[in-house]
Amino acid sequence: MSVVPTAPRSPRRVGPLAALLLVALGLSLGAAAAAVHAGDLRLPERGPASTAPHSPAPAPAPAVPTAPTAPPPAEPPPTATPEVVSRFTTNFTPGEPRVVNIERAVELLDGTVLPAGGTFSMNEALGERTVEAGFVPAPMIWGGDLVDSVGGGISQVATMLYNGAFFAGLQLVEHQPHTIYIDRYPRGREATISWGGPELVFRNDWPSPVTIELETTSDSISVRFVTERLGRRVESTMGKPFAFLGAGGFTIEYTRRVYRDDVLRRSDRFRWTYASGPATGR
Repeated sequence: MSVVPTAPRSPRRVGPLAALLLVALGLSLGAAAAAVHAGDLRLPERGPASTAPHSPAPAPAPAVPTAPTAPPPAEPPPTATPEVVSRFTTNFTPGEPRVVNIERAVELLDGTVLPAGGTFSMNEALGERTVEAGFVPAPMIWGGDLVDSVGGGISQVATMLYNGAFFAGLQLVEHQPHTIYIDRYPRGREATISWGGPELVFRNDWPSPVTIELETTSDSISVRFVTERLGRRVESTMGKPFAFLGAGGFTIEYTRRVYRDDVLRRSDRFRWTYASGPATGR
């Protein structure tokens, strides 16, 4: 079988109109390429993605102010423990009528609390001594003589309270010793009392309440003043009797200095003259 060779095709001729179209197309492609090269070719802008309504984004929560961290509570200042700041004891003869009055007065006064700045009056605290109030007739000094009186003998309680206040450093407002010296008491540093006067008054001029404790045994009476120490300190001196009188009378002086720590708060000097004495007893 023989193969018949085909004759080569001759190239087609392009007409004038087609040639113009090809030239215009080439120019457009070249301009586009130049624009891409120069960065001026822009993509068409997008339209809105969607016109459907949508929920707004939640608003941010408001900032909550943070309270500053409180410092740890300060340690409370140490509280001073009440203690006995003064005490005093005297004796009596058991079985005498005056002991009934002493014990009754102790019953009424024991546990008295004298607040800071408060004033104690023994007559106000006891009231009038009457049989109805539990007191009995007993000897008391009246005008230099011993006479029976309801409540006689409670001057021994007054002397206890006076010495308690004295050594507790309290302000001594009013007191009066006996006219006759009684040998169971310190010379001069004692007190008598009667309804209508003489009176025993002292003031708690310290910034802490004072509790007055009184107790009796079969033959003695004791007092304690209980409060915060507060640096209190009491110094006392007792002089010797002088200026002697007939019937055993004499004059005595004694002193008291009250300190708070090293600061002197009060300096007292006392003088008393006994018309007679010493006496044992009432």
